[in-house]
Amino acid sequence: MASFSKRISANLEAISDKYNSHWSPTWIAESFTYGESGNIGVFTETEDFPGEWSGGIRNASWLFKNVTIPQGATITSAKVTLTDNTTGVERTIHFRIIGVDEDNTGDFVSSPLSTCRTRTHTAAVVDWDLTFTPSSGTERDSPDISAIIQEIVDRAGWSSGNTIGLYLYDDGTSAGNYYDYKYYSSYPSNAPILVITYEYGGSPSQSPSASASPSVSPSASVSPSSSASKSASSSASRSASPSPPDTTNLLEVAKDGVNILNTNDPRDMKFSSRFGTLKYFVKTQQILTIDGAAGDWAGKKTYTHNLGYYPFVEVFVRVYIGSPAGNYEYVPFWGSGASVAYAANYIVKENTIDLYGEFTALASSSEWTFDFLLFLYKNNLTL
Repeated sequence: MASFSKRISANLEAISDKYNSHWSPTWIAESFTYGESGNIGVFTETEDFPGEWSGGIRNASWLFKNVTIPQGATITSAKVTLTDNTTGVERTIHFRIIGVDEDNTGDFVSSPLSTCRTRTHTAAVVDWDLTFTPSSGTERDSPDISAIIQEIVDRAGWSSGNTIGLYLYDDGTSAGNYYDYKYYSSYPSNAPILVITYEYGGSPSQSPSASASPSVSPSASVSPSSSASKSASSSASRSASPSPPDTTNLLEVAKDGVNILNTNDPRDMKFSSRFGTLKYFVKTQQILTIDGAAGDWAGKKTYTHNLGYYPFVEVFVRVYIGSPAGNYEYVPFWGSGASVAYAANYIVKENTIDLYGEFTALASSSEWTFDFLLFLYKNNLTL
């Protein structure tokens, strides 16, 4: 079983659809609602629709990009998690969640308004009826929406890395009841997050015949033989037959928690020279500045990749003061001058790369630049 998670990561991936009941059935989407509004519910005119006699409804459209789930995967569970933005009194909301029934739904457009509300929807719909007392920082999971996600990834045109759109809309909430959740532009680390667990296919075998037991060492049948015998080898082996690959220089790196001695499955691997599992994913430049005049001597910058596992990474850095200068050096990196020493390092995590820079100098009041180049590689089979 595999898992995937993706958080709203840009203002244009979330928009608030505002329905003003006084202007029925007019929908309003001012530009400021992109990525900023964390309100869903039914509001009175004094809360969110000033000057309108009966208030209005605020719904939410979300885009989750680069969903790396293969077409035809079996979705075992799925949910959206929101985080309370305020603390208040008990309230009840009645909403429904529906998906955009498209292979790769496009970005939101403000004029003419095009959000998840205006697009073709999935047949699967999930009710979210919630009575709660908001408490800032508390996370709240939606009901299981696996049926919605399943319908989308089962589409003939779905491909790993496409975008999924979800729409959360009112289903009978009473006036004055709403949910204020943390949103991207002010709370990027607490923005809505989509979490999916899934299964995909079986364990691919390198041999057409059943193997008695897994073996790491190459079969004796791998080595050249002068014998003209065509009889099959009786040894148990991971190698293919009758023309096995050369495992003399085999290199395999398993994902965390996987024993490489007990698997042939490329889904369990970060890299295997048996399979085309390692593929160039992205090159990115990340600039970290440390202001010595402000008394700073160390800093950190985080790059988000959202692959869901620890990828193979190469990191280079050049360190300078003022205009860009110098050569890129492989990280971890240490350098020094007559009265200064500086260093750069990084940590690879499941969804981020943390970059670090620091310097020690005698009364330095300069602004130091750590110019990082990152090269990330991902599983080519999107497993």
